[in-house]
Formats: sequence, structure tokens, C-alpha cells
Amino acid sequence: MHTDIMERNNCLGHKCVLDGSSCPKGRKSLANNRTKNGRRIKEENNMRIYMVRHGETVLNQKRCYYGWSDPPLNEKGRAQAEQLADYFSHIEIQKVMVSPLHRAVETAELIGKNGSMPEGLLASSCGKDGKTIFQQEGRYTVDERLKEQNFGIFEGKTYEELLKEYPLELKRWNEDFSHYRITGGESFSDVRKRVEKFLWELQKETKEIKTVLLVAHKGTLGHFLAACLHMPLEGYWNFVFDQGCYSCVDLEDGYAIVRKLNQSTDRR
Repeated sequence: MHTDIMERNNCLGHKCVLDGSSCPKGRKSLANNRTKNGRRIKEENNMRIYMVRHGETVLNQKRCYYGWSDPPLNEKGRAQAEQLADYFSHIEIQKVMVSPLHRAVETAELIGKNGSMPEGLLASSCGKDGKTIFQQEGRYTVDERLKEQNFGIFEGKTYEELLKEYPLELKRWNEDFSHYRITGGESFSDVRKRVEKFLWELQKETKEIKTVLLVAHKGTLGHFLAACLHMPLEGYWNFVFDQGCYSCVDLEDGYAIVRKLNQSTDRR
């Protein structure tokens, strides 16, 4: 039997105030908390967000850089998604947001087979400009901003291959991974910006939604959680998101509270 993640005894207890007093300069509060006579007024838009990294693919096995490359799940990856389906069948999910890449969509579809997605809905997609469409008729919403980092000319290459083929480019990237934009690809900063925009819009557009499932990638989920906690760009490195594992964060009364991190559902 799966226990409720709300159990305080099981939470990681990592809190970060999300009201204006703790935000970086010029950034608005996520929770839009107000105070009256010095007392916090609890808002009604508290939200629980489950974060799932897609299952394994053949390129994971080869330890390649692959961001926008689009392989399907392998046998192990499908098994991981099916185990996630069993876990989420016990949880009511109101909104599902998915990266458009095949490995994420396939993971989401397998999770949804046990009825964990909203009922009576069909797949939807984003607009041509990549802008989020919160379509009520979709079982899940595909959002371009949840795509993995675009590794440009590094796509499909191992680190050893990059040392041989693009030594200068690799050196420049290692010296300033935060801001160096790989030829034909993105920088860490590029990814963080689009993920932050997604986060702000999710909070704004889903005030009536209390439970959300994100199915995406190591990079975007790391940046998403770091943004929730108002960590700097380098905060990405504090988190691990393995294939087929889930994490959970609550946006609760002005705080982001990490409840679970990188939890496996492997029953072996």
C-alpha cells in the first residue's frame, strides 16, 4: 500500500519562502501571499506537483548527450513507466503536463493507462509558437518548454567522442556551462528561463488545480525544482532525477516544500 506523501514524518522538510520578501530582486511571489495586521493570509491556490523523469532509452544506456533527440523507451523504460502507473493509480491527478519528446509522451501514456489521468480526455498539443495551451479537452497538455536542453552539435555524442571531435567547444562549455550556448543548441541559462516562465504561468493559470503531474527530463525538472526553491542557476546540481523515478513538491502557503525526491517504484 502506498502511503500519502503528505505524511510529515516522510517529508524532506526543505522549505523556501516564496513570498516577495525572499524572492530575488524584481521577482514576484509565486503564492501571492498577502498579510493583514502582520498575519499571513493563506491563499487558496496551494498546489502539489509530482515530477516524473521519463523511462530509460537506448541512448541512456550509451551515456550520450541527447536533449532534443527523440528515441522511444526501451524495454526497461516501459517497465519503469508501468511501475509508475501502478503508483499513480492511487493518486488523483487533476492536470498532466508533458514534454513533447517521444520518451516523455510514451511514459505519460503508460502512466495514464491505469486511470491516473483525468477521465474522458484526449491528447492535446501546444501552438506553433511553443506557447502553453491549457486545453481542457486534453488528457494531458504538451508544452515545448518542458523539453530537455538542446545540446546542438553535442547531440548523440558521448563525452569521449566530444573530446575527440569538439575539444575546443567542450572546453568553452565546461568553463562556463551556465551561459555558454552550444553551437546549434542552448545554454543552461536558456533552459532555466523557459522553465521559469512555465512555472509562473502554471501557478497563474491553474488556481483551481490542486494536483499536477509533470513528465519531463532530468534537465528541465532540475531547473524547475531549483526555480521553485528560488535557488540560483547552479542549484540544478543539487538534485538527482533518475529515469522512471518521481519527486514531489508542494507550493503551500508561501513555501515550496520538497516532500519526495527521486523515489523509485521498482518492486524488485
